[in-house]
Amino acid sequence: MAVGRNVLEDFQLNRTVDGAGAGDSIEAVDDRPGGVEFESMLETGDSGAPLFVENSSGSLTLVGINWFVSTGGTEDFFGASYLGNFDEDIQAFIDANAVVPEPAAYALWIGASALVSSTLRRRRKS
Repeated sequence: MAVGRNVLEDFQLNRTVDGAGAGDSIEAVDDRPGGVEFESMLETGDSGAPLFVENSSGSLTLVGINWFVSTGGTEDFFGASYLGNFDEDIQAFIDANAVVPEPAAYALWIGASALVSSTLRRRRKS
């Protein structure tokens, strides 16, 4: 997996692109060549992918969902929907679905059940 870097250069309130609006956006300009080392640019079809920002501890924080690519004047740029506006909705979803078991838990339960069942059958046969 490759990870690119960009400088987030703008924050737009109530952004509209091609007649569609999705609220506030975080935007970055394609500065290649000579921009940020390992700079990346979104392409059509990248919508819905996460936008992370490296925080002061070096960890990644999810701040946006990729939304659009566009050209303004001579610059290519991309934008992501800002997730900070949805903090309460995201937390409510997490709280409502916190008891959903991980698939690994099901696999462990099925494996343990099969092992116990197999052991009981062997004991009955002997």
